[in-house]
Amino acid sequence: MGWAANEAPRGTDVHLTRVKDGRVLYYEMLVPTTWNLPTCSRGLTGAPCRSPRWSSGL
Repeated sequence: MGWAANEAPRGTDVHLTRVKDGRVLYYEMLVPTTWNLPTCSRGLTGAPCRSPRWSSGL
């Protein structure tokens, strides 16, 4: 199993991979968005909702 991590403005990105005989057997990304989305959802609960101008016809 190999891994790499790098800092991004929104948090740390982690990449995990397993390679055998030159072929990728497993790959996963752990990105801050995964962890931030539930927090953002709770923070926006009850906030006023408006459609953006570009989608007002939908």
